[in-house]
Amino acid sequence: MNRFSLLIFALSVSGLPLCGFMQSGSSLMAQTTDYYPVNIDKSTTLSRSDRYTNTIGLNSSSDGQQSISVGQQTSRLVYIEVLDKAFTAKAGESVSASLGYTPGTWMHGYVYLDRGQDGAFSYDLNDSGTPADGSDLVSFSYYNGVNSLGTTANAGSSIQPPAFTVPAELAPGFYRLRYKVDWDNVDPGGSTVSGNTITANGGVIVDTRLNVHGDNVAIYCASETDGAGNANGKIVKADGSDLTTESIPFGQPYAIRYEPAQGYDLSCIVMRHGHNLEGDSLVCGTAQYEDIIIPAYLFQDKVFTIPANLVDGDIRITPYFSATSGGQGGATEDYPTNFDKATLDITNTDNTLSNFVLSATNGGTTTVAIPSTADKVYNDMTAKEVSVVPGDDIATTINYTGSMHAYLYVDYNQDGAFGVALNADGSVSYSSELVAYTYCDGRNSLGEAVGEDVATGSMPSFSISSMLPTGVYRARLKVDWNNSDPGGSATIGENGGYVVDFLVNVHNPENELRTYVGNGSVNNGSSLTNTTGLPDTTPAFTALRLRMSPITDDYTTDKITVRHGHLNRPQYVHGNRQWSEYTIDYANIFNIPADSVNGDVIISANFQPSDDAEYKLVFSDEFDGEDGSMPDPTKWGRCIRYSSAWNRFLSKTEEEHELTGFVEDGKFVARCLPNPYQDTDNVAMISGGISTSDIFSFTYGKLEARILTNPYSGNFPAFWMMPQDNSAGWPYGGEIDIWEQINSENTSWHTIHSRWANSTSDGSLCQGQSSNPTKAGSNSNTTAGNYHTFGLEWTDTKLTWYVDGVQVFSYAKLVDNAEALELGQWPFDKPFYIILNQSVGNGSWAAAADVTHTYETLFDWVRVYQKNASTDGIVTTRANGQAVDVTTSRSTIRVVAEQETPVTIADIAGRVVFKGKLQGNKSLNVQTGVYIVNGKKVLVP
Repeated sequence: MNRFSLLIFALSVSGLPLCGFMQSGSSLMAQTTDYYPVNIDKSTTLSRSDRYTNTIGLNSSSDGQQSISVGQQTSRLVYIEVLDKAFTAKAGESVSASLGYTPGTWMHGYVYLDRGQDGAFSYDLNDSGTPADGSDLVSFSYYNGVNSLGTTANAGSSIQPPAFTVPAELAPGFYRLRYKVDWDNVDPGGSTVSGNTITANGGVIVDTRLNVHGDNVAIYCASETDGAGNANGKIVKADGSDLTTESIPFGQPYAIRYEPAQGYDLSCIVMRHGHNLEGDSLVCGTAQYEDIIIPAYLFQDKVFTIPANLVDGDIRITPYFSATSGGQGGATEDYPTNFDKATLDITNTDNTLSNFVLSATNGGTTTVAIPSTADKVYNDMTAKEVSVVPGDDIATTINYTGSMHAYLYVDYNQDGAFGVALNADGSVSYSSELVAYTYCDGRNSLGEAVGEDVATGSMPSFSISSMLPTGVYRARLKVDWNNSDPGGSATIGENGGYVVDFLVNVHNPENELRTYVGNGSVNNGSSLTNTTGLPDTTPAFTALRLRMSPITDDYTTDKITVRHGHLNRPQYVHGNRQWSEYTIDYANIFNIPADSVNGDVIISANFQPSDDAEYKLVFSDEFDGEDGSMPDPTKWGRCIRYSSAWNRFLSKTEEEHELTGFVEDGKFVARCLPNPYQDTDNVAMISGGISTSDIFSFTYGKLEARILTNPYSGNFPAFWMMPQDNSAGWPYGGEIDIWEQINSENTSWHTIHSRWANSTSDGSLCQGQSSNPTKAGSNSNTTAGNYHTFGLEWTDTKLTWYVDGVQVFSYAKLVDNAEALELGQWPFDKPFYIILNQSVGNGSWAAAADVTHTYETLFDWVRVYQKNASTDGIVTTRANGQAVDVTTSRSTIRVVAEQETPVTIADIAGRVVFKGKLQGNKSLNVQTGVYIVNGKKVLVP
């Protein structure tokens, strides 16, 4: 039995309270120096700065692609332990290890697995150079000319080790796993060869854990003899049925319920999770399980859902119940007092509460001031929110004139009452909502003996559980004499006591910032020309300055709506406001005050076109489908893999598509990730890209997309257009890159490609007039990692690029240069389609990809507008897989179908003006307005 288990056992049999809200078990992960030796001092740092390993990865068919941050570029350590993390895999399955090593060549990768859990890595090899049976060296990219498969390898480019099989005989457990980057050396301790040491060559040794698991794990409760309080209640399944020893899916959340005996309530549960639960927690220094204490108030309606990440092995639950002792459990009103709140006066005016201060570790310091005119015992200060972050320690300072005692309550379970539960020594139990007090029956809230003359302000600190859900909780400070009842003693008024209700806002340090703006966008408002964008989160209680950018000045709105707080909850919980909403008059630049950033924030507005507005919406996708759904097939198709840099990794199968491009949280998520299907698709990564080719294309107009990309070396996403008819070939047909951004650079690129502007290595095909006019522009203030709105206005003579509503570049047609036009300077006079994709670099512009990293770009929405008077708008739609071209001119819709295709045309009110099968051409005379052709909007001038 380990020392933490002994502590829990000792406390349970002694009847003393368990201390602390959560025991991480991290102390049990201490490394014993006799185990898993290395050939260097563990504090050794790299001797060169151009080589480092930042990530390690494992790709498992059962658990998918996994990555652990190593951070060697920052720490510079050659030996790194990441024993608080673990990869997961099943025994007997093939897995692929990967190393995020820079520069990616001229070193070799090695993987060791202590299959025998004996505290050392063996590395025996066969004569062929492959690992011997039972060897802990399970995979390597290069040693003496071959890799671990016995295949000839290239010393200069062999870094990623081949796939290997997790030994089928391994029992479930946490096994020590070592990744090593070294030069031609299988010693797990690192090369000490003169001139080729692991330190001099910029290598790394990383120790972590592999969680070998099955499909299911066991969950059970400790027997009654294991916990003295167990007979006073029990843990059952969420549906109320008995929980004996159950088999539940690995890595999936699981709900449990508690049922207390009469006169008892749950104080907490101790949950042990992992492997070898009844044995030692450490096997050769490798942690097998940890114990976590779950306070009762984390149960909602007596139900607690064990998070998926804690279902990482078997689970043993030990409940602790305590006798109920007072509180407001039988109250008929929310947060009652034992007196009339409106009438009870303070009759002892010599005693005065001026204010109290709560100082939270991360939430900061908040002062709750009592009005100087207050003459009643009860003071409603629920307009005041105290800022707290889950896991904070909180110190309370009470500024009170007089000799009284102080009590602090927090309604953790949000049931409209303050429950009081004290242990035998006077300390607060886990189920208590009396969280701290200075004096009650000779003790304070820590169970320490104190005299009744203890200072009112000497209140012990308390902690907020790191697992407490975010939200607004009712709190109460009571100044009273030797009385723990939250309703107050009978003499509270005459003694000069107070009851003050206020709110505790438990929030994340960073809160989500969302915008919903029709026909426009919200951007950074520090200036009219700021293009640093908006992050997807914003620090709590920090003011925002924002700027509205309509699609054109012809679009207007009169109000902006701000919703803020804990938006995933009802607006009120037992009278405690969880979120608020208000409107402000429209302004180009406006402020959101700090107290409105008290949780998540949503900014919404809807710009409407004026009667004479030139541009009208003709195409949009807000990506509002169900999470996990595929992009709307009536608007988008998957891009196809070819051999160029941007499309070389594009996904090919439905399984790959589901990983690389999908709708989530109102956005199209495009990813490029390590390929989990290399057995059938031999590329290192798979990437996502969609386009409107053969579905929607247009000539001239204005289009915008709101985009966030995650910066990382090798990142290479794009929002761009290609000609629908590209029979001329690239670059003759033209290309318009509305936005590209590479690596971690805070620079966006805006470019055209054409015969005139591009050049080839021999100069024989293209003109190479890249500066006549300049073909590419950039904006060096496009902060990577923030949301930006990228736009393009396209007319018959000019292309103009925008970032966050600010013009950043333009490219003009050389209308007076017949030679330039003849040589392809302006191929931008025909329909183009839209492409959204997440690619990765190959080293030619964007850096070579880190094949262990998952790259991601979020596309919030895409919108296309065209002028009312345009006769050049072309929309291509599909019906039953067949394409039709739709051209609009004044009062006319012309439909062209190469093959017999069902066609339905309706006006915006839904009235059908044509329905039937069509092959060839058909023109319809209609009134001006918006029409729907096979589900797509077209505008008839």
